Amino acid sequence: MTSLGHGPWSPLAPESVSSFDCSRLSTALTIIIYTVVSCIVQLFFVYRIWKLSKKYTMPIIISVVTLAQCAFAIETGIIVRLPDADSFKSQ
Repeated sequence: MTSLGHGPWSPLAPESVSSFDCSRLSTALTIIIYTVVSCIVQLFFVYRIWKLSKKYTMPIIISVVTLAQCAFAIETGIIVRLPDADSFKSQ
């Protein structure tokens, strides 16, 4: 029986860390893709709220928050991808 900390695919194995050099790119793309999908879904629900209530106040508030969340998450994905992200995290 093997545990999580042993073997070639273990996160603790130095070979797996050195051979997987595009982890920042995949992390950034994951953040951006999930953000875009979540923004589309949330805006669809905003549309449904507007169609059912025929009022503008709540859909506008939710839309602004959704678009701000989308913008900040895409910015986070870009910051993760930058080569000096380690120095940014240490500050």
